[in-house]
Amino acid sequence: MLLFSACAPSPQPDHDGGPDASDGAVPDGTARDAGDDGGVPGDASPEGGFDGGSDGGLPTASYDVVVYGATEGGIAAATVIGRRGLRVALVDELDYLGGQIAAGVPNMDGHAYVWARTGLYWEFERDIRAVYDAAGKSIDTCYSYFFGSDHVCFEPHVALPIFEGYLRDAGVDVYLGEVVEEVHASANQVQGMRTSRRNYMAQVVLDASEYGDVIRLSPANYRVGLHERADMDMDACVQDITYTAIIRRYDELPSELRIASPPPGAPGNTYADNRPRFAAGVGVVTPNPTQLSDRQNLYTHNAYRGLPSYELPGSYDSDDPSLIVKTSINWFNDYPYTVRAVVDAAERHRLDCQAKLKTLQFIYYIQTELAAQGGDHWSVATEENYDTAYNTGANLCDEIPEELKPLERHMPPGPYVRESLRLVGVDTFNTTHVVATAQTQIHPQSLGYTQHPQDFHRCYGTDDGTIDGIYNEGDIERGVRFRDFFMKYPSPLPLPFGIFIPESVDGLLPANGKLLSTSRFGNSQARLQPVAFIVGQAAGTIAALAVERGVQPRSVDYREVQRELLEQGAVIVPYWDIQSDPLHPAYKEINLVALRGAMGAADRESLDRTGTSWRVFFRPDAPTTRRVAAVGVVRMAGLTAPIPGTATFTDVPLGTEGRREIEILRARGVTSGCSNSPPQFCPDEDISRMAAAAFLVRVKKLLDPSLDLTPPATATFGDVPPSHPLYREVEAAHRLGLLAPCRTSPMSFCPDDPIRRAAMAQALVAAF
Repeated sequence: MLLFSACAPSPQPDHDGGPDASDGAVPDGTARDAGDDGGVPGDASPEGGFDGGSDGGLPTASYDVVVYGATEGGIAAATVIGRRGLRVALVDELDYLGGQIAAGVPNMDGHAYVWARTGLYWEFERDIRAVYDAAGKSIDTCYSYFFGSDHVCFEPHVALPIFEGYLRDAGVDVYLGEVVEEVHASANQVQGMRTSRRNYMAQVVLDASEYGDVIRLSPANYRVGLHERADMDMDACVQDITYTAIIRRYDELPSELRIASPPPGAPGNTYADNRPRFAAGVGVVTPNPTQLSDRQNLYTHNAYRGLPSYELPGSYDSDDPSLIVKTSINWFNDYPYTVRAVVDAAERHRLDCQAKLKTLQFIYYIQTELAAQGGDHWSVATEENYDTAYNTGANLCDEIPEELKPLERHMPPGPYVRESLRLVGVDTFNTTHVVATAQTQIHPQSLGYTQHPQDFHRCYGTDDGTIDGIYNEGDIERGVRFRDFFMKYPSPLPLPFGIFIPESVDGLLPANGKLLSTSRFGNSQARLQPVAFIVGQAAGTIAALAVERGVQPRSVDYREVQRELLEQGAVIVPYWDIQSDPLHPAYKEINLVALRGAMGAADRESLDRTGTSWRVFFRPDAPTTRRVAAVGVVRMAGLTAPIPGTATFTDVPLGTEGRREIEILRARGVTSGCSNSPPQFCPDEDISRMAAAAFLVRVKKLLDPSLDLTPPATATFGDVPPSHPLYREVEAAHRLGLLAPCRTSPMSFCPDDPIRRAAMAQALVAAF
């Protein structure tokens, strides 16, 4: 199915009972044509990517980049690539956009942290808010009953036209209902792929799928569970899946959505097997208790994953669970998965069908036992537009009786997949990486960050790490105990460039957090929805730069990727105090000086007694100390000089932080300190704007002796006349765009005022 193309007009959205994209309530979308057989017009224009060739009787489409997997990461990657004017195709087996969101998990895990507000994810969240704000609806309908407030919860069918709008506006060609069957590769370089409908050729192929199907079919090495490709244990477990269902309250339950008898299930998955877990989790109807515990009630269950309803009247949040009319079943219906299911589509389908049956059993439990206690009428919601050609055809399960098909057709087109195949990359995100960066939240090659504690759903082996424990992955995590890390380190943790790059294969990138080069521990943090956007945006930027530079992704300069991401509104270093709406005006420069090791956090606070969770602050409006300024200038400029064995300044002794940089500035004649007798640098005093100008300008002159520092005859600033001892440096700093006036009427420099940290960051980036 060609959903829409840059070279073909797009049909209008056809949302059955949902937001009408044509009335401006939702960004314009495109209908899913259930009757489209996926054929490609024989006269398709080259601008759409087709070169008119064929391979094996199939048409061939040529693109700069092909993205397989219309997940959050795939959509983000394709969008940023298309926005740069490159030819990009987005291909997926399903005919519904959104990955985990499409799978019925539209509760944004990790959003309550300020650092979630970054890049395309933040753009998406603002668009979601705009839709519900216009309808007078709250989106804080999930989690807040348990974990505070300011959560983002929405319906998949509301997200769908927003995704479609991004892709259409970026000129992305979207092909749905196509399964990847082969990866074209030569000499360890991926060159394209073949689906059930056509061949795709591209300089770079991105795998954004839920399972890593392109990576699996490529020459690249990968891990599943505890082992690498060559020695996988096919029967070993990975994290549970959940086949969710979005349910709503009905005034009167439609007969076709009522489950008359317990749904069947394989041995071990019958209603009798699962009912004790249902009853232990949701045992009663009335509100009691109010905190997360082993025995919940129907109200707290619904509040945990609560969703707004665009169609039904009224607004609510999870503070009053009795008002919630829509929620997602994603709590007590997890289902075991294996390595075999990750790498074999037939086994996936078999287990997915059993997971569906378990969810249907839970709905039966709500409709019977809880209803008998006075519970309301609940069943699957039919307005999510899940009844697509794929979901009413290939995705139906033979094991599900005919009388339950009306419910099955309105379940998501795929399960919530928590753990899949993981690339073996140049670097690996693991516990060593986590512990090393938890307090600073900085890695010089970072392209984004995680947003959630380690969260495993089963399959974590022994907690002592000795016998097939969760972290016992050869040299990756040997000796790390599960209990020492579970639900710790929720700080945002950096995702470095090397975990995107295959160890030895070119032309291939992961664009889904679950597919990055991580240990299982790292995977548990990188798998959630906001991170999927971050990963896709980063992977798409790497791919776009590789195409534009005519190089392989591994040869792209990670620093250029960082700059491009910052230009796109992404934040790479998640300082708590620069991420609001809008972002701090100096957020780009603040990120860059942090990544270059020139200026770090001003302070941080631990959020727990274990010292594993941190908030990190830049303090952009605080004064800059002379020590910080010296370190920043030297590191950004790459300035060097011999360091004396004895301290030059009495207040900067051996072993003092910043001593190397301070000695370099003195040796190169940039500063003689703040006092000659005794010789002192005054490292912890605030540096004035004029002294900062002197540092910056003098170092620029050292790097470029041809730089003309001749000041003007007439002073620019009324408070820095030609007689001022630093007149030349102040005028040069202004002329070179390093420091702005403090006032423009009258024109003033405020030479004795301290330079603020944000202004210092901006000056460092402008200078070097």
